[in-house]
Amino acid sequence: MATRLDLIHKVEGIEQAENYFNNIPIQLGGHEVYSTLLNCYLNEKSLEKAEATMQKMRDLGLAKYALVYNTLLKLYYQNENYEKLDSLMHETEEKGIGCDKVIFSIRLSAYAATSDVRIFEKVF
Repeated sequence: MATRLDLIHKVEGIEQAENYFNNIPIQLGGHEVYSTLLNCYLNEKSLEKAEATMQKMRDLGLAKYALVYNTLLKLYYQNENYEKLDSLMHETEEKGIGCDKVIFSIRLSAYAATSDVRIFEKVF
């Protein structure tokens, strides 16, 4: 279902992808399906929908993998929303998700973009 959702998004657009997602039975809409929808919103640069999807994933207990956080972190970085990026970073630390290579890279890029050497050095 996740692969099909991704293909529908690529071929028919976000509206058709959302229609497909909304018709997936709840018991079949697991981590992979929600992660794919989150990635669709990343590609569309749709911050509000991505945040709503992330909250739903939290509510369902599906937001426990670094990949999920990577997607939303990328979106915050693209939108230069560094405060939310920091908040989400703290959430990953609190949940014990840690800092994988992608999270670390996004974080460094964001701090470099702010030109705040003090914070950049803190990461190192």
